Amino acid sequence: MFIPHSEEEIREMLETLGKKSLAELFLTIPDDLKIEVKEEKIKVLKEAEVRKELKRIAEENKNLNEYISFLGGGIYDHYIPACIDQIVLRSEFYTAYTPYQPEVSQGTLQAMFEFQSLICDLFKMDVATASHYDGGTALAEAIYIMKKKGYKNCLISKGISPFHLKIIATYFLGQELNFCEIPLKDFTIDLDYLEKKAKEFAGNFFFVFQTPNFFGFLEEVEDISKIVKESDGKIIVSCDPISLAILKPPGEYDACLATAEGQSLGLYPSFGGPLLGILTAKKEYIRDLPGRICGQTVDKDGK
Repeated sequence: MFIPHSEEEIREMLETLGKKSLAELFLTIPDDLKIEVKEEKIKVLKEAEVRKELKRIAEENKNLNEYISFLGGGIYDHYIPACIDQIVLRSEFYTAYTPYQPEVSQGTLQAMFEFQSLICDLFKMDVATASHYDGGTALAEAIYIMKKKGYKNCLISKGISPFHLKIIATYFLGQELNFCEIPLKDFTIDLDYLEKKAKEFAGNFFFVFQTPNFFGFLEEVEDISKIVKESDGKIIVSCDPISLAILKPPGEYDACLATAEGQSLGLYPSFGGPLLGILTAKKEYIRDLPGRICGQTVDKDGK
């Protein structure tokens, strides 16, 4: 609820500032830049009337329950089981104590541990972070990890979401990392061109791609893995977590880092957010991962 300043509070603040009126606060602004606002009497509505008016306004939107949407570009309208909303409203998750005091934030720690464990199982990777702002941010962080490891050349597929590519461009503006774009051929990665560039940068490169790619095509992950490994490179892949129910997970074709946009796992489109960035890695990269990692262990008594 918004509670405005009382007349008495306004008077006290003006006295402190040495002003006689609110208008005096804005005298330094030229008149031609000011907008004259006429005071209008606001009609106060009852709760039922407010609900009715808001419903009328909302009905002007195209509802995804009534229409099939082909929009999204990475944000999609998947069915969300009713139990999801109910579970996240449970107090141990919804009002878990803030995570800066781990000893008293067991709800938060438990949620993070379960999330990371399930994500690792889905991706067949060794470790997962506790999420990022979105899939594009997670992918940029994965690239940054490889940069910290000393790799100078990043081969990157043109089939990656253009939104993610913009985030990556922002992350690495002015940094010493050579980007080389790998084009598509019939909407999938041009493997001949990839092989040519892999040999050119052999021993000091990593390859970043997305599958299914932005155009909805599945990449030949086994062929990609073979080409990259033959030139002593590393793989970063961005994938759709739902696709991993039927497709080979990143850990099984030797991706060292794998990312995803997790919105489809239980978040509504909501006009573009909130989103969920997933970042997973092989164990050798655990010390380079951003954010928190929750593990399970025993105390000195073995309990």
